[in-house]
Amino acid sequence: MRARISKLIGLAPLILLLSCAPSIERQVLSGTDIPTETKAVPADAINPELTTEPLSSVAYPVPHSGTSSSNKEKSDRVNNLSSEDGSPTAWGHLVATVWEEEPRLPILNYHQFSPETAKFSTAMKTRLPDLQTHLQRLYDSGYSLISLEDWLRGDLRVPEGRRPLIITMDDLFYNNQLTLTEGGDPDPSSGIGVMWEFSQAHPDFGFQLALFATLGDKLYANPSFPTWEDKLGEAIAWGFDHGAITYNHFYTHPHLDQIEPRHIVWNASKNDEYLRSLLEQVGREDIIPSLSNIFSLPYSVWPTKPIGIQLLLAYENPEGLPLQAVMESDFISRAKFLPPPYAPDFDPWHILRIIADHNAIDYLVENSRQFPTAVHCEFENLDQTRIEDRAFLAGEIRQALKQGRCPEGVYSLGGKVFTASSSGVHLIFPEEGGG
Repeated sequence: MRARISKLIGLAPLILLLSCAPSIERQVLSGTDIPTETKAVPADAINPELTTEPLSSVAYPVPHSGTSSSNKEKSDRVNNLSSEDGSPTAWGHLVATVWEEEPRLPILNYHQFSPETAKFSTAMKTRLPDLQTHLQRLYDSGYSLISLEDWLRGDLRVPEGRRPLIITMDDLFYNNQLTLTEGGDPDPSSGIGVMWEFSQAHPDFGFQLALFATLGDKLYANPSFPTWEDKLGEAIAWGFDHGAITYNHFYTHPHLDQIEPRHIVWNASKNDEYLRSLLEQVGREDIIPSLSNIFSLPYSVWPTKPIGIQLLLAYENPEGLPLQAVMESDFISRAKFLPPPYAPDFDPWHILRIIADHNAIDYLVENSRQFPTAVHCEFENLDQTRIEDRAFLAGEIRQALKQGRCPEGVYSLGGKVFTASSSGVHLIFPEEGGG
């Protein structure tokens, strides 16, 4: 396997360049189609003098969790913080996820999918039978899917005894990635359809996906069909309803190192605007307030000019939400794994994903013990009015340790993260005074 990985290292730049390149059959905007007006960026976020300074001089902003109240309420209902209809209960029941080792996780990144008639999978196109094998091997090795945004905001919950895994997908929306049947379910002949069916058969594997869309280039269907945008909007809305969340992969899939800085902003904002237009077109404006602001870099390439980097990092979505994170990609031979957001080496602007080829799956299966599993500790009959009280939660954890009901470790409880040991219980995320 080592020889195969070494060979891939040399081919990586070529594969990424050729396989991710926009098809000549697609309708792509030319440079003359790009308006001179761009989305406004705060003046104090840009320093024109940086155009002659090294890239290391760019000041990265403080990350923004960007978690909407609607998303948090939905997550809390799933995790027993309130009753099934969302109404508060008199006494709360919380389940803490406890990490006895420092948690970390891999992120796999898929692109397109091909039917079983294809001869083999590539780094950019996975055969559906191979995808099914990937999922089964990962599941058998103890992995379960979690939400990208949950992890970024410090929600480290995972099913007991399972290892966290994030799956992302770039270059949405091709219909081999997601197509809905007449009944409104994902078609099993699409990649997300295979993932959905697998999650229904294995509930503890879960169904959480981060989908990075290039809406001006990777077309969902033949534009000659008058209802294709409705079908696309319905597919996107289905994803939001079921945990497959759409994020920003730039409108024309540009080489960010080869376009003018103002075109970077245009590509991001045009993609955001079209996403909202599609949701409005199918009557799902209710989703728009919960939309997030996370980028996946086309070709995993940053702008070369510091002013371009600053414009990218200063980007706010149409609702005014600051940028939350930036995703990159590489092969397993150069993989880095994502630590929790309180860790010193956590960097939301350089989150590395692993291209989901056979080598990556082999590595994650053969080295699964590198990624800790979690245990659960239950807290019952909690005063519901004090669940947001950090000191109250710390006291409950302290009592559980004293009684021997729960182990020492890192606790994810009530949207907060604590360290707990015989020497004390301390809040570590968010920081005191934070969210």
